[in-house]
Amino acid sequence: MSNRSVDTNGFLHVKDNIITSAGISEYLGHEILNYEKYGLDKNKKYRVYRPKEELEKALGTFNNLLLLNQHVPISRDTPRKDTWIGSTGTDAYIDDKGVVRNSLVVNEPHAISKIEGDEIDGLSCCYWYDIEIPQDTSEYDFIMRDIEGNHLALVKTPRVNMARVSDSKLERKKGTYMKMDKL
Repeated sequence: MSNRSVDTNGFLHVKDNIITSAGISEYLGHEILNYEKYGLDKNKKYRVYRPKEELEKALGTFNNLLLLNQHVPISRDTPRKDTWIGSTGTDAYIDDKGVVRNSLVVNEPHAISKIEGDEIDGLSCCYWYDIEIPQDTSEYDFIMRDIEGNHLALVKTPRVNMARVSDSKLERKKGTYMKMDKL
């Protein structure tokens, strides 16, 4: 049975979808919040760690996030309504490995077609956060603290590889999702 369903309005609903996870992701300097403040090279790659405990504290902020067709920070003053294609649900939870899941609804026809046509399925969460510079930087360059969700974007290549529009007909193999021929 699929995690996906389509309602009477034609909107795509997805249950129990991975939207982010604890772990280390690479960010270009200019993608790190307030990078100028830290004197970061805007074109250098930095390893940024999202701790499970910080995602746990932020869990409620992953409910009712707007789903966008591109990564652009949004707010009341900069709503960017032209990018809205859906939203997350109100059932965010985190498992013991630090994987955050929530339901999704996609209500923009072009985005639904791209998802259903397997053209795009990646999800990337945008956060507000504070940066902590760790004492020992051998594993990562920065730690995200005081995380708050801003939006979720539909992207070709997510930072968290598991964060994809899910379907129980998809099988996890070697870091990517592959369609199964038969159930």
